[in-house]
Amino acid sequence: MSQIHADQILYEVDTFDDLLSYDSVILYHGTSTYCLDDILQDGLRPRSETGTDPNGREDIRNSDERIYLGPDPESTEDIYGQVMGAAGEKRKEVGGAPVILEVAVDPPNLYPDDDMTAYAGISEDQINSQEFVLESIEASGYVSHEGTIAPENILTWDVKGPRYPPRERALEAAENQEDPTAVAAEYIINNEL
Repeated sequence: MSQIHADQILYEVDTFDDLLSYDSVILYHGTSTYCLDDILQDGLRPRSETGTDPNGREDIRNSDERIYLGPDPESTEDIYGQVMGAAGEKRKEVGGAPVILEVAVDPPNLYPDDDMTAYAGISEDQINSQEFVLESIEASGYVSHEGTIAPENILTWDVKGPRYPPRERALEAAENQEDPTAVAAEYIINNEL
């Protein structure tokens, strides 16, 4: 099986058709340990199936049918830190600890990252054209994947940092002047993180 790592694409691939000659592309996704059991059982699913909120930005439309992926967050290719940033945001939303998933995806399911409409001048129509996948990778390192990524395509995961209760519980604790360490310990003891 021929694989290409996200960090190698710009050096070894000239066109999207060249990318299609590979069986899979290795990319990364940031989330929370709170979601990890479901992901390992059911796969990495698009927002339309999970009910996850979009990125919260008004200037960028994110598809409910896609999963957003980027380069290895430990590489120099992740210049914007979005994979780790997404993991941190998800952790704040639902609790748990940030986790980075390494996935192998089929190239025919890749599309440009919707952020390219704001950052690189790619139009809404071009976001739905696979012809612009390499431009998306070149501009930011990020792409989107249409449909579910099966559990067997999740190669590894790496927990990054301490566990936290969900944002709502943390805000409630702060409002009630509760000890944040005790609140986090309560969640850990109850296996909620």
